Amino acid sequence: EPPPNDEAEAAALDPSLEARAHHRRGVELYDEGDLRLALVEFERAYAIGRSYKVLFNIGQVQLQLVSYAKARRAFEEYLSLGGDRIDARRRADVERDLAVLRNRTATLTVRTNVPDAEVS
Repeated sequence: EPPPNDEAEAAALDPSLEARAHHRRGVELYDEGDLRLALVEFERAYAIGRSYKVLFNIGQVQLQLVSYAKARRAFEEYLSLGGDRIDARRRADVERDLAVLRNRTATLTVRTNVPDAEVS
């Protein structure tokens, strides 16, 4: 079977290539200052590849977009999924960001006495 002749065809055969392409575009957009489109690309990369590493990028962009709850969720998941694979310095930086985010966000627990209740 011949090798794929373009990036789109290669990505169709290997989802990790598609995830890397989205991540690469996210980094380019981030460097250009387009945070919203960078976030879209990072989220696509994560949805396809499920690499915990992309959650760091998502958290950073959400923090800069002042989406504190989403940044907090991304960073907490990053630390949880990355575990001991995360460099100590990076972990310390993320923990520091999380300390700030915990002061800017709240957690809400809703309990109902009705089965299958919907809260909106």
